[in-house]
Amino acid sequence: MNEEEKKKKLQEKYYEFQVLKQHLEEIQQQKQILSQKGGEISKAGETLDDLGDVKEGKDVFAQLGGGMFIRTSLKNNKEVLMDAGANVLVSKKIPEAKKFMDEKVKEVGEALKNIDEALEKAGGQLQVLQKEIISLSEGK
Repeated sequence: MNEEEKKKKLQEKYYEFQVLKQHLEEIQQQKQILSQKGGEISKAGETLDDLGDVKEGKDVFAQLGGGMFIRTSLKNNKEVLMDAGANVLVSKKIPEAKKFMDEKVKEVGEALKNIDEALEKAGGQLQVLQKEIISLSEGK
């Protein structure tokens, strides 16, 4: 391979390396977002567990979002309203809601496992490319 071909090959490998590195960073961001979502779902499940112990009529804090809460009285500790999408709320008994949340936690766990596998694979590919770039730049 002459110098011109080596230079072109090195540029191609470097470009491939940069694209893969960016992809790896995007996967890491997805993992972080999914981990956060999983934590929120898990916390909601824990709250459902605790809700049955709260007596009706007791003052509680209800989260409005954005770190804001209101003080309100608990009217029903047997059911919750769940977002079904499209601005629709559905009433679910606590055990049914808890089961749903547990399934979501499991789904997030599986998705995180898949992301970890993708990260490992991309990391391995990145190492191979790095070695190829070093080899080409040293003229081996």
